[in-house]
Amino acid sequence: MSQQAKKLEDQAEELRSLLNEVEKNTDKENASDEKKANEGHRSREVDILNLPPRKEIHSNKKAPTHIKISVPFKRFLLILTVLLILMLGAYLWFGEDLIQMINNALPLEELI
Repeated sequence: MSQQAKKLEDQAEELRSLLNEVEKNTDKENASDEKKANEGHRSREVDILNLPPRKEIHSNKKAPTHIKISVPFKRFLLILTVLLILMLGAYLWFGEDLIQMINNALPLEELI
């Protein structure tokens, strides 16, 4: 049993040494993180007594532009769009025949 006890103690020593190494590494990392945080904190220091008034800071904000379209104007745009679609469809469907019908109905010579 004495050999088994020695083996267990050896294993415990190895684990302790590994744990100590890990703790040392984490302590170094924490120290470097704290240094970085302190450096950042130093650069962010603001003199509270020399700040501009709130009114100056918040008056520079521009409100987004909102365009309010009334219902009659929306209706006009809808009718105009539908008429344009119908005219385009009629031109594509009838094409040259539609232009000839218009020219035959109103000859320019009679208007003069």
